Amino acid sequence: MKGFISLRFIPLVVLCTATAWCAPTAIYQPNYRPLSSGSWVQDKNFYVLTLLEQIPACRSALVGNPALEAIRQAKTRDETTIDFAAIVAGIGFTDQEIEFARSALIQRFPRSPALQALVEDHLRPSGRYSQSANKTDAELLGEAWVESARGINRVIRQFVLGKSDNKIDSSSYDPSTPGYQKMILAAIGASTKAARTTKDALFFEPSLDFALRVLAINRRDEPARHEPLAEGENRAAMEAARHIDWTGFKYASLLVHGIGPDEPGIAISNGSHENCATAAGFYHAGLAPVIIVSGGYVHPKQTIFCEAIEMKKELVLVYGIPESAILIEPQARHTTTNIRNGVRLLLAAGAPLAKPSLSVAQKQHMDHIVAAEFQKYCREHFGVRFGPRTSDHTIEFLPATECMQTGEDPLDP
Repeated sequence: MKGFISLRFIPLVVLCTATAWCAPTAIYQPNYRPLSSGSWVQDKNFYVLTLLEQIPACRSALVGNPALEAIRQAKTRDETTIDFAAIVAGIGFTDQEIEFARSALIQRFPRSPALQALVEDHLRPSGRYSQSANKTDAELLGEAWVESARGINRVIRQFVLGKSDNKIDSSSYDPSTPGYQKMILAAIGASTKAARTTKDALFFEPSLDFALRVLAINRRDEPARHEPLAEGENRAAMEAARHIDWTGFKYASLLVHGIGPDEPGIAISNGSHENCATAAGFYHAGLAPVIIVSGGYVHPKQTIFCEAIEMKKELVLVYGIPESAILIEPQARHTTTNIRNGVRLLLAAGAPLAKPSLSVAQKQHMDHIVAAEFQKYCREHFGVRFGPRTSDHTIEFLPATECMQTGEDPLDP
């Protein structure tokens, strides 16, 4: 088939002997079942806020707290200014408000069995705040709140004020136009009105509701697409994973990095073609029982094509890989989160932490992955450690439960 590389012409490289690995200590419970707000975008970005909302006893423990009530009132007061930036600033959280709320939660914690159970039964076993796992329960709750508050502020900076790190992840509109600002002001009005008319509204709910409305206005629902994965695109592979004898394979998985095309209307790039071909050769050689294809809706901006979905199609239709051997990871927007999100799927599939996986990418991409700075970032943020580079296109890595930690990118948390 024109445009595709035949398996007959892919030499299987000689892979280096695997490094002796030691599994990290688990800090979460693999069988934990998260609560749901009904919004995947909210739950992935602001899980502690979902818990405070969804557990009635936790809501009751916070309603009426003087410090928290002062914050709620500040978010729901009628604005007298017509200055757009000032109104937007008012719906976000100041550093002082974040600290006041953190202190209030910590002070309330010893007297609230509900908040204590929230940490013990949800925050710790979820693994979503694993970077604070060594803190006391009260401090962990406080840090989880701080992360969520800063996350809400990031949404406002990125999609309302236009202060984005890159064009791909920026607002869908020009933030300086009157039309967009009118939409934003209407969203603030709707969020504050809802909080004013709800008797037991929590202090963060006006701002949380606004942040979610902003993401919806910009059509940035990437964290929710294809969810729940285990019941949809990944159902066959997750079911098959229950029966895998992991000891029979050198690697737990082949993690294939997607490369988004730069031109609109192109479903899959040449780089992703090549990565699929390489991974298919390794799979047919029996190196791993699972292929993870990783990449979201990234390039070009707001593309209709998902890198992981298109690579899965190619692996099935061109290379004869069974659907039951392919896990898609359709949300990663960066090389780092290709790895982090791939590990999350491995953990959900029950793969052993002590068995390495193989990262598959183009040579130029792999040169970036093997760089000391990149590996340091992955180690410090996700606990992932890398082994030897086994070829121009591959490197070993060992998964870690710290990958469950909620990330800072609102489109790829």
